[in-house]
Amino acid sequence: MPDLISRQEALARGLKRYFTGVPCKRGHVAERYSSSPGCIKCISEDTARRAPAYRERQLMLARNRRAKNWESHRKYERDWVAKNPEKMKEYRRRQRAKLYQDPLRYEKAKANSRRRYAENREKRIKQALDWRTRNMERYRATRQEYNRCRREVAAQIAAERRRVFQADHPELASRIVSKQEALERGLKRYFTGKPCKNGHVAERVLLGGCVMCIRENGRLGYYRNLGKNKLRGSNYAGRKECARRYFERNREKIMRHDRESHRRGAYAGKVALKLLDQLGLTLDLPKGSTWYEKRRIALKILKNIGMEVLI
Repeated sequence: MPDLISRQEALARGLKRYFTGVPCKRGHVAERYSSSPGCIKCISEDTARRAPAYRERQLMLARNRRAKNWESHRKYERDWVAKNPEKMKEYRRRQRAKLYQDPLRYEKAKANSRRRYAENREKRIKQALDWRTRNMERYRATRQEYNRCRREVAAQIAAERRRVFQADHPELASRIVSKQEALERGLKRYFTGKPCKNGHVAERVLLGGCVMCIRENGRLGYYRNLGKNKLRGSNYAGRKECARRYFERNREKIMRHDRESHRRGAYAGKVALKLLDQLGLTLDLPKGSTWYEKRRIALKILKNIGMEVLI
């Protein structure tokens, strides 16, 4: 506890505070400022009570000053950032850390960022292209580093997927078939046990890629064109009328194209069946199969073994 001293004595000795031991009007027994009769606890409470309103008023005044002197303010900010790059980098790092710790604030910041980008999309794209033109070497180095990191991460994911897949399916080790062997055996799919470019350890289609990639691309394509497909469905009558008018204007051309396609398809089917007979291969089809089904399957078999009928 400080020594007892009156206000007059504190002023005479040039002290900033004094202590009388007498409680103030709010009951605080604490030191008092020499410049005013109030106790330091009362002043602290009053300051804390007025702080929100004072802070809001100061922010409003700062916003108004910034709006009135926008160009000079921006110039000052750019100059300060150019002179203090390390401080700016540290400030942005701290701000990002705070943002990631608050999910609601993070989602709000993302929504605001998307909104600002949508409102200034053309301007942002032009700024990005201009920056890339001015800093081509830096851009290329950044892209190379980014691609290298992506390849490393993809390789790690693929290795982990391969390890888990082989641990869960040890019986598939005996099912490994190369693409050439699958072609020779007339199989539709083959399995190498190696991950594809997207890290999937799965079967692959002879005339396509990994079955998981095909499935994911099909799903992505469906959702990407969902709105377009709905629009097409809602305008079905109009599209049908356009197709009818086109057919009436180009009837001879369409009929000629259909006759030519039918003739070429029939000839290709005959050639395919003849080639299968020469190779000693037979079609195991159910009774009652049409000639068109025989032709289609014969062409597919020839394609699977690496032979195509070109007309």
